[in-house]
Amino acid sequence: MVTPLKTLMGFSVHLNVQLKFYNLPHLKKWFGNKKLREIRAVDCEKFRVYLLGKSGYSQGFASLVYCLFRNTLDYAVRMDFLVKNPSRKTKAINKGKTTVAFWTKTEFEKVLSVIYTQDYYQHMYFVILYLYFTCGMRVSEGLALLMMMLILSGIV
Repeated sequence: MVTPLKTLMGFSVHLNVQLKFYNLPHLKKWFGNKKLREIRAVDCEKFRVYLLGKSGYSQGFASLVYCLFRNTLDYAVRMDFLVKNPSRKTKAINKGKTTVAFWTKTEFEKVLSVIYTQDYYQHMYFVILYLYFTCGMRVSEGLALLMMMLILSGIV
C-alpha cells in the first residue's frame, strides 16, 4: 500500500502541530498529491531551490521549513512507509550569517552624553548601558547578574 504524504502527517501529533505552524501549505502545494514513494531527490531539490528563491522567505526560515520537511520524511522511514529518505541526497539549507548592529565607542559616548544623570532612573540607564558596553555583555547576561556578584568581583 502506498501512503500519501498527508496521511503520514496525521500519524504524529507533534509533527502535525509543527507543520501547521511552519508552513504546511507549501508542503501540500509541492507534495500533497504525490504518494510518498513517488517523491524523488529531484523533487526535493526543486522544493529546496523554490524555498531559497521564489518563496520570499529569509534564508533562516527557508532552512527551518526544509529541515522540517526532511524530518517528516525521516519519520516516514522510521514508520516503514519509505525505505530511504530522498531528501537526504540534497544539501541542507544553511541558516546564513546574520549581521549584528553595534555601537562604536564614539557613538556610545554620544548616547551617554544625552542621558540626564541627575534623574535617578536615567542614572540607572547610564550605569546599565555603561556596564553592558564596557564588559561586552548582552542584556540577558546583565539581567542574570546579582549585585553580590558585582561586589565580590570588585566591579562595584
